[in-house]
Amino acid sequence: MNTIPTTFNDHHVEHTILGGKIAPQNTRFNLSVILLSRSGTTYRTNNLDTLRNLGFRRIVSVETSIDNYNLEDLSRRYPEVCFIVPHSTVTPGEMINLAMTEIDDGNVLVLWDTVSISTKLFSDRVVDKVNDRNHLVVVPSMADERGQMLNLRFIPYIARNTLALQLENLMPDGIHTAYPYDFMGIYNRKKFERIGGFDWTISSPYWQLLDFGIRGWLMGEKITISQQLRLKYDVPVQPEDTTVDYSQLRFFLKNLAPKYVVDHAYIPGKLLFSYIFRSGKTVGDAVADFQDARKWVTQNKYLFKRDAITLVQEWENLNNEQGQ
Repeated sequence: MNTIPTTFNDHHVEHTILGGKIAPQNTRFNLSVILLSRSGTTYRTNNLDTLRNLGFRRIVSVETSIDNYNLEDLSRRYPEVCFIVPHSTVTPGEMINLAMTEIDDGNVLVLWDTVSISTKLFSDRVVDKVNDRNHLVVVPSMADERGQMLNLRFIPYIARNTLALQLENLMPDGIHTAYPYDFMGIYNRKKFERIGGFDWTISSPYWQLLDFGIRGWLMGEKITISQQLRLKYDVPVQPEDTTVDYSQLRFFLKNLAPKYVVDHAYIPGKLLFSYIFRSGKTVGDAVADFQDARKWVTQNKYLFKRDAITLVQEWENLNNEQGQ
């Protein structure tokens, strides 16, 4: 397995960039947008028209294939949009990492092209309120294609010596959640960079997303839900693939193995033997994984503000601080 990255942009993905050479006209919001491609051409132009008309500071569109449609035509039609085309298959987290390199500062709305924005709800007041929160991610309320609101609040707890999540349907404005559902939300660019962005070495989108969310909480950041900011899927919602695979092992090493003492985190050496047993890997591969994780935690030890056990114990108290 690849070495755990220390920064979100230390992995080079071959890609092509088109457009984005001129500044958007009639900028209204101090907010940039990353539009992730999932549909190809189906909803693309409608989304781009809406985003351009709303007046965002910068728009970055990350594609899945240069063959899906004529990007040259799109870049001429939307010269203010920066189109990024990876030359290989990438995870959603890698798509966001790539786009973040084209955005220098501020807050960034990340959304898929299979959702629609309610322009009536997306107002100056809502954007100002989200920006004032200064959280790692503010997650929008989401409705499915039929307009039914989705339960997006995930509460961490410990079960059988590992981290599990409970889905909660009570979602007052500002309530905490473990991670941003389907990667969507308004990200704080500086905090995103501070915690290292998404880990490209985790191939499962679910474990990649969970790693980002829990790591953010362990490093003292917050992820909250907004009832004012609302999005709606235009297509049926796909269930998350929570299959346990080698991605879960990397999540375990980075988020559950570290222990927090006084002012820093470390991975106790005594965990090596249990990791060898639970990983199902050869002894050599398991030891290499473990040593890599210990090195990564050592490099980032002062970024940690708690460990997973403490996070679960403090969760209710953290919720009492909602909106702060």
